[in-house]
Amino acid sequence: MVHPRHTAGFGGYDLESEAIAELWRELVAERRSIRVQVHTHPGAAYHSSRDDALALVHTPGFLSLVIPDFGLGEVGLAGAFLAEQTLEGLWVAVPLHERLEVTA
Repeated sequence: MVHPRHTAGFGGYDLESEAIAELWRELVAERRSIRVQVHTHPGAAYHSSRDDALALVHTPGFLSLVIPDFGLGEVGLAGAFLAEQTLEGLWVAVPLHERLEVTA
C-alpha cells in the first residue's frame, strides 16, 4: 500500500508530481505494479468526473475502488464502489465480488 504525498483542498486532493514520479521509479526498481487505486469520498461512494480524469493509471482493466464516508464506517466494503476502465477509456461500475478477493 502506498499513500503518496499530496495537497488537500475543498474539492479533493492532488498528488504531487514528484511523488508520482518517485513511486513509478520505485515500482520499476522493485518489479512491482499498481493493480487498483483506493480512495474515499465524504458521503456515498461513486466514481466522479475528477476521479475519471485524475486516475493514476489509464489502462483498460485498471480498477478504482471508492470507499464511502471517508472510510469512517465499519471495516468492510459495504457501500463501496468499484469502477473499471474499459477499452474505450471509460470508467464503468463493476461488481466488487467479481473483481476483488477479500482475505483476512
